[in-house]
Amino acid sequence: MPTRRVAVVGGGITGAVAASALAPVCEVHVYDQGRRGPGGRASHRTVDPSTLAVLATDAPPPDALEFDHGCQFLRADDARMRTLAAEWVDRGICAAWRGRFGTVGDGASPFFGLSTSAAPVYVGVGGMHRVPRRVLEASGATVHAGVRVSGLRRVAAADGGPPQWALLGVGGAAAFHDTAEAVAAATEAAALGAPFDAVLLTDVSSSFANWHRASAGVPESLAARVRERVRVPLFAAMVAFAEPLGLALDGINFGDGAPVWWASRTQSKPGLESGAAECWTLVSTPAFAVDEITAVPMQDAATGAFRPQEDSYLNSGPAPALLRAFTDAVAHLRPAEAPLPRVVYLQGQRWGSALPAPTDVGGRDATGRGAGTVRVLDVAYERSTPPLTFDRAPAAAGAADYAADEGERLFYAGDFTSRRAPGFEAAALSGLDAASALKRVLGV
Repeated sequence: MPTRRVAVVGGGITGAVAASALAPVCEVHVYDQGRRGPGGRASHRTVDPSTLAVLATDAPPPDALEFDHGCQFLRADDARMRTLAAEWVDRGICAAWRGRFGTVGDGASPFFGLSTSAAPVYVGVGGMHRVPRRVLEASGATVHAGVRVSGLRRVAAADGGPPQWALLGVGGAAAFHDTAEAVAAATEAAALGAPFDAVLLTDVSSSFANWHRASAGVPESLAARVRERVRVPLFAAMVAFAEPLGLALDGINFGDGAPVWWASRTQSKPGLESGAAECWTLVSTPAFAVDEITAVPMQDAATGAFRPQEDSYLNSGPAPALLRAFTDAVAHLRPAEAPLPRVVYLQGQRWGSALPAPTDVGGRDATGRGAGTVRVLDVAYERSTPPLTFDRAPAAAGAADYAADEGERLFYAGDFTSRRAPGFEAAALSGLDAASALKRVLGV
C-alpha cells in the first residue's frame, strides 16, 4: 500500500498532538500561519527590552521580556491527558507550575478551574508555545511555518477511489492576521504540495466565511458544524514593570464584574525565572471582550471587508483599560506607600475565538448558546461572567470529540468540536481522537 499523505492545518496543540499520532504511519505535512512559529493559542511573546522589538527566537537574552499571552497553563483531568503530561514532563517539555495562587474580589470565577481542581497544573518549560513546538519537532511531521491555507480543492481519484485534496495557500506577510488587507490581498495563492489523502483542520478560523482572511474554503456542510459553536472572546495585555510589584501572588483570579479575569507573573513559571523587569499577562473577562469587539469588530459593517487588528487600536483602548483595572485591584496588596513601578512595555492581544462556550451546561443549547449569548455582525459570542464550567472534563457519553465527513476524508478537531470543558486538554484529546478516526478511515 502506498504511503498515505495527510495535511494538518494548524500547528497548535491539537495539530501537534494529531501529527505526532499520525506521523508513524502516514506522511504528515503541517501548515501553520503563526508569525513567530507554531503554537496557536499556546502563544508566547519575547521582547528585546532595549528596543521593545518582538524576537523570533527560542534562545532569548537573559533580560528579555517574556509573556504567555494565550493559554496560561494546562490541566490533566483525563487519564489520557495525564499520560501525555507525564511523558512531556519526562522529556522536559512541561513542568508543574508551583505558583502562589489567590483571589482578589468577591465571587471570582476560578480561571479554568485553577482553584477547584485537585489535578496538577502544568506549563511549558520556557513558555507555553514550547509544548506544541517540541511535540511537532519530535513527531517526524514536515512543518511548513508562516503559511496560511486559503483553499481546498477536491481531486477525483484516477482509479475511482476516495477523493484527494489539493491545498492552496499564501506565505510571508500575507499569512498573518495583522497584515494590512491591501498587502495580503495582493498575494496570489499557490498550490501547497501534491494532493493529500485526507485533511485535518484544527484552526477554528479555517471555518470562517470567505470575508475573513483565515477562511480555508472548507465545505459548508462541515464548516457550519464548527463555525456555529458560540465563541468566548478574550483580550490579553502584556505588561512589564521596571521593578517588582511586591505582590505575594503569582496567579490571581479577580472578582466577577471586573474587566480583568486573571493575571499571572511570568517569572513564576519554570524556565522563565530571569529578567530584570517583572512581566505580567492580564486576561480579560468575556464581558469586557464582547464590549470591545462590538465597538471595533473585525468585519467592516459597511463594506463587509476584513479589518485586521492593529496595535494602534489594541494599545490605545483595551490594553490600558486592563492595566488600570489590574493596578487598581491589587493596590491594597502592595507595600504601603510604595509608588507603582514604571511601565516599560504594554501590548494588547485580541482573541476573538479564545475558546468555545461549553455545551450541555446551565441551560445552553447544543452549540453552547445561553442567556449571555449576543451576536456581533452575525457571529455568536458569550459575554456572561462566569461563562464557563471547567470541572466537567469527561466528554458527554457517546459524543465525538471531532467533526468529520469521512466519505470526503475531511476532519476537524480542537476544543471547538469537543464537548469537554474548553481549553488545552479538550484541544489535545480532540487531536488524539481525530487522529485515531483518520487512521481507521485510511486503513493504516
